[in-house]
Amino acid sequence: MKKIGFVLFALLLFNFSFANDYSQDKIRNAKFSDLPQMSQDFIKKYLSTLTIEEITVEGTRKAEVDFTDGTDLEFGKDGYWRTIENERGIPLTHLQMLPGQMLTSLKDDFGQYVIKEVERKDVLYEVELMGKKEIKIRYDLNGQYLY
Repeated sequence: MKKIGFVLFALLLFNFSFANDYSQDKIRNAKFSDLPQMSQDFIKKYLSTLTIEEITVEGTRKAEVDFTDGTDLEFGKDGYWRTIENERGIPLTHLQMLPGQMLTSLKDDFGQYVIKEVERKDVLYEVELMGKKEIKIRYDLNGQYLY
């Protein structure tokens, strides 16, 4: 019985230590200057018209920037953007970082939909659209529609 109690105590202590270390690694309400330079430059170039509400930096793993209009932007550890989303829809003017051919396709072929999320993966872009139904579409990194 004592062994079980000791094991449970050790697990609880380990869990508490891990959670405490993780929370110290996360900085909420970080400053713009806490972002990697590449992320700062990206925001200045493509989203300078938006007002930042909150910046959260999680060590060297990732950073998230929340804007007052509901747009959320996530950066990977390399400072490159990974995801941009807004439950109310992302205007094409906020997506000028995408290849021109992709922007044209989103406007012409999917203009009846609202863009909810764009995720930049290693070999493609995945776009989540809202309309009468939600759909996901994919483009290669050059902006060619895949499916």
